[in-house]
Amino acid sequence: MTDYHFKDTRGLTIWTCVLAAAAIVLTLVNLCDDLYTTHLFRGVLEHDAARTMALRTHVHALITLQTTLNGTLILLWVVNVVLFCVWLYRSACNTRALGAQGLDYSPGWTVGYFFVPIANLVLGYQCMREVWKASHAPENWSQIKNPPLLLAWWVTYIAASATSRIASTMLKGVGTDMQALLIASNIEMVGMALSMLAAGMYIRIVWRISTVQRSHYLTPPMRMDEAALPDMQPG
Repeated sequence: MTDYHFKDTRGLTIWTCVLAAAAIVLTLVNLCDDLYTTHLFRGVLEHDAARTMALRTHVHALITLQTTLNGTLILLWVVNVVLFCVWLYRSACNTRALGAQGLDYSPGWTVGYFFVPIANLVLGYQCMREVWKASHAPENWSQIKNPPLLLAWWVTYIAASATSRIASTMLKGVGTDMQALLIASNIEMVGMALSMLAAGMYIRIVWRISTVQRSHYLTPPMRMDEAALPDMQPG
C-alpha cells in the first residue's frame, strides 16, 4: 500500500495560474486582432474603398501578429499542460495524505484519463470532481455535492475546443471565398471567448483546490477525545 505524504502545491498553483492568465491576455489580443481584420473583410464585401485600402496596407502586419500570437499560445498551452499534470497528480496524492479513502481513481489515472481519447470527455471531469470533493472534505468526500463551477468549466472547455476545431477546419477550406472566411472567423472568435471564460474558471478551480488542501493540512480535524469540554459551571 502506497504511503502518501502531503506536498504543498502553492508554487505549482501560482505558475499554473499565471500561465493561464497570460493565455487569457494573449487570447484577448488575438480576439481584438480578429475583430479588426473581420471589420476590414466586411469592408471589401461592402465595396468600402477606405477599408479595402486599409486591408491591403495592414494585411501582412495582421497576419504576422496573428501567427506570433498563435505560436506563443501554443507554447503556453504545452507548458501549462505539463504543469497541470504535475499539479493534478500531487493534488490527488494530497487528498489521500489528508485522509480521503475509497477514491475511485488513482493519482496516476487521475492524470492519465485526460489523454485517453473519447473517454477523457467524461473521465477527465470525473477525476477532477473527485479531487475537488476529496480536497474539500477528505473524511466524507462522497457526501459532498457536485460543484457547479467544475461542471461549468468542463462544458465551456469542451465547447471552446470543439468550436476552435470547427473554425480551424473551415479556415483551411475557404480559399478566396470572403463570405465563408467571415463565417469561419466569427466561429473562431466565439471559440476564443469561450476559451477565455474556461481559463478564468480553471484558475479559480486550481487555486481553490490548492487553498483548501493547505487549510486542511495546517488545521487537521480534532479528535473527540482531544476536544476540550466547555465550562458548564454557572458564572
